[in-house]
Amino acid sequence: MAITPPSHAVAVLRGRVAGLSKTADHPALPFAKRDLDVELLIEHAQKVAAQLPAPTPAQVDRLVAIFRGGK
Repeated sequence: MAITPPSHAVAVLRGRVAGLSKTADHPALPFAKRDLDVELLIEHAQKVAAQLPAPTPAQVDRLVAIFRGGK
């Protein structure tokens, strides 16, 4: 099993957040585009990633789900 370095996990999240900002008008998302503070989200993700020894793609997916309003 490959270890995902924190910088890669943040890069993946940054790409997904960019995708969210382009699709923020989608009714499935619990927030409007104007409410999405991408830089704050990325900053928080970097702090979370720095605390993890080796974040997995599943952990990155979980973080994205949390910020989307999921469980």
